[in-house]
Amino acid sequence: MMPEPAGHCRPAAGRPGRGHPRCLHLAGLWPAGRCEELLARVERAWDRLAPGAADFVPQASSLRLRAIPGLDLQGLAGELLAEPRVAAPLGRWAGALQLLQADCWIRRQPAPARARPPHRPHAWHQDGALGFDFMADPRRDARPRALVTCWIALQDCGEQAPGLEWIDVELQHLLRPEALHADAVAARFPACALRRPCMAAGDALLFDGSVLHRTAARPDMTRDRTSIELRFEAGPG
Repeated sequence: MMPEPAGHCRPAAGRPGRGHPRCLHLAGLWPAGRCEELLARVERAWDRLAPGAADFVPQASSLRLRAIPGLDLQGLAGELLAEPRVAAPLGRWAGALQLLQADCWIRRQPAPARARPPHRPHAWHQDGALGFDFMADPRRDARPRALVTCWIALQDCGEQAPGLEWIDVELQHLLRPEALHADAVAARFPACALRRPCMAAGDALLFDGSVLHRTAARPDMTRDRTSIELRFEAGPG
């Protein structure tokens, strides 16, 4: 990524509540105790995982939230949607929202040196491409699916543990797979468009399906990170 002339760039690490109008960093959305309680449930669910479990994706080290015993996923979603710092931007972005239970996940992202196959960090992508068949549809102006993701860090991340990074440029269309390679993204967007915040446990990122993002993992990171993501379909309104 090449920097733009002075005066056209913002710092690479966005401040809480700022950045891309469709990607917000909400500091302290959950208290630390809430994260610890959910982490304990996750550990118990992970210990009971059977090989080939239908709700587990080993390539992403991700387990569907609906597979965690005793977790009221609909109640959790309703609580998030009622939180004023979540409800306010969503009221500007979308109409009615429907929880996509099959696309709500708990994800374990190990430090790069501890990652073992078949796990791999998420590469650049847009959540709005979920379910889109790029092989069957050659359009270069396809619109992102109207999705909203609430991504919550259950552990500190971004400095010693992998976090999440995004490109602070508003995109109207889905990028084709060939445009998602790291070199292609670096060539297309200026360095100052990259956002890679340090996040504390309980911090959240709220973003829509157009936002280009990936796992932010450096070889020198030494700690693991667990996060959850709830995904909603936005309707007219």
